[in-house]
Amino acid sequence: MRSTILVLSLFLLFCKQQTIAIPKAEAGVIDLRNWDIRKNGIIQLDGAWEFYWKEFLESKDFKNQDNSNPIYISFPSVWNQFNYKNETLPARGYATFRMRVNFAKNSPPIALRTREQATSYAVFWNGEKILSAGAVGKNEETARAHYQNTQVFLGSPTEEVEIIYWISNYDHRSGGAWHSLQLGTHEDIGKETSFFREMDFFLAGIIFIMVLYHLFLYFYRKTDVSNILFSAFCFAILLRSLSTGERIINSYFQLPFWFYIRLEYITWYMSMPLGYHFLSTQFSNHYLNKFTTLNYFISNIMSLGLIFPPFIFTQFVPYYQIIYFAFLFLGFGYLIYFVYKKLQGSRLLLSGFLFMLLTAINDLLYTNQWIDSFYLSHYGLAFLIFSQSLSISIRFSKAFNSIEGLTEDLRLVNKAYSRFVPKEFLNFLNKQSITEIFLGEQVQREMSILFSDIRSFTELSEKLSPKDNFNFLNSYLSRMGPIVRSHGGFIDKYIGDGIMALFPGSIENALDSAIAMQQEIRIYNQQRMNFQYDSIRVGIGIHTGPMILGTIGEEERMESTVISDAVNLASRIEGLTKTYGAYILISEFALQNLANTEKYTYRILDRVKVKGKSNTIAVYEIFNGMSDYLYELHSQTKTDFEKGLHHFWSNEFSEAIESFQRVIDIFPSDIATLHFLELAQKRQS
Repeated sequence: MRSTILVLSLFLLFCKQQTIAIPKAEAGVIDLRNWDIRKNGIIQLDGAWEFYWKEFLESKDFKNQDNSNPIYISFPSVWNQFNYKNETLPARGYATFRMRVNFAKNSPPIALRTREQATSYAVFWNGEKILSAGAVGKNEETARAHYQNTQVFLGSPTEEVEIIYWISNYDHRSGGAWHSLQLGTHEDIGKETSFFREMDFFLAGIIFIMVLYHLFLYFYRKTDVSNILFSAFCFAILLRSLSTGERIINSYFQLPFWFYIRLEYITWYMSMPLGYHFLSTQFSNHYLNKFTTLNYFISNIMSLGLIFPPFIFTQFVPYYQIIYFAFLFLGFGYLIYFVYKKLQGSRLLLSGFLFMLLTAINDLLYTNQWIDSFYLSHYGLAFLIFSQSLSISIRFSKAFNSIEGLTEDLRLVNKAYSRFVPKEFLNFLNKQSITEIFLGEQVQREMSILFSDIRSFTELSEKLSPKDNFNFLNSYLSRMGPIVRSHGGFIDKYIGDGIMALFPGSIENALDSAIAMQQEIRIYNQQRMNFQYDSIRVGIGIHTGPMILGTIGEEERMESTVISDAVNLASRIEGLTKTYGAYILISEFALQNLANTEKYTYRILDRVKVKGKSNTIAVYEIFNGMSDYLYELHSQTKTDFEKGLHHFWSNEFSEAIESFQRVIDIFPSDIATLHFLELAQKRQS
């Protein structure tokens, strides 16, 4: 609470009236002859100004007519309910304000600054128009509302200066002069303008960072909805800070008045329910939840009112201010209760809330023209946002410290288990950890299966010692595993030198993985040859279909497995690579389900009878992944080879032999062609 007391003290010091005697306008005249503008700084030209309702008067008008008995009005103030010549003035209308300023001789160059008025204005200095916002008019058709803070740098003034202020309002519930006209040196006015703009930019930047920070927290931890709620709350405050105060958004987007005023109001309406919703997620409370729902209901009703013209919906602002502050004080009471209960984060949140409450009270007094100030609520809300972010950081730090050791131990255990049980397998069973797996759990999925096997591995292994055998296998498998994973697959098991990989995505993933594996094997063989090792050849078979993934065994010893006819057929297809000397074989069913077969080159190779079934399935050889030399030979002989197969299966053996012979003439080492040529010759004889 010490920080809150410090901030409160600074706030009260800031709002404290200066003790120096400040000149005020009396009877339309303000005497600044004894006011040292260089030493005393900026002065606000407040006081009793001449007031002329439903008139736009110029300097010449005051010279040509008798104004010996003018009516005076406090400046700044709204003219609503002002008694003007026995007439109670409405909010809508236009008027002229006039004041004369007496300066000392040889006064320095001066500057004027004025903030927005209700809701368009023009300022004249000795008859010359120097400042304006929107278009002043005598009716709704000619007046154009616009919120804008303006300043002008002038030279040294004459000993008496006439200031005429035109203001018109047809769009707001409060008409008149909302803000003081400030006078000061060029340097002071420039510094004040820059200060407020830079502060608004600074606060907007902080709030924007908080929006992104809590948004990222939510995406990383979606179970905690408080982060997305606080991000939305910060975003509403960000938009409000840009559309109030110095109205930074005005500097970059020349959008109409109706847009800005609705943006200002809707962000105000939505900030309270979002804040309450966030509070209810931080501190669970039955009644707090009900107040959150009520808040949303009221805010939505007020937001719907924005479809009406500004002059209408601004009429309801005083009523919502009562509701708004009732909810503010209610939320403040809840926070005091939560601090009493010693709930985590409540003290910091209470500190931020207290400062925000003070700035909100300032805005209420300022909006209703009870004090001459400026919007401070976005400063208070920025402090609240900072305190809440600090609270979240502290909470996260404590949580991280308490679970860091356990997390590291669990990470190491899971990492060790993941080497034996693929994490993808856990995902299919909707499990997060190996500790959640039980015997008999299973799930059915449609997937592609890839089997690979090293040709003549037995002969190769006999030349190696047991240690060299393991080194060779690990060297080979360490190259294949990353390729499988990079194509969306995972290795279900190693079967000696063989690999069984599953691809839950598209069939292309499995086929592209097989092609990449063959390309990597060629690179691997080149390296082996550099060390005088024998090169290797690997056959790969691919099929797709439904399968059951689950656990088998008994309570003390279990393992993951896949059960499916598709697995058996994929294994059998891989076995055919030895018979035909093929690199990659794929089933007809898998080939037909490729999204784009044109990116691959292939030929039909054989028909395989599924074990236990009477039907056969065609098997295709994929050329992709071969060396350029073999790819060209296979492509040149593809047509004759497939014609030969067609004749062979039609028992037209003479025609088959002719076709196969044409293949051999070009590609004499084609094992598949030699195999079918031999069969055709035997059957013909």
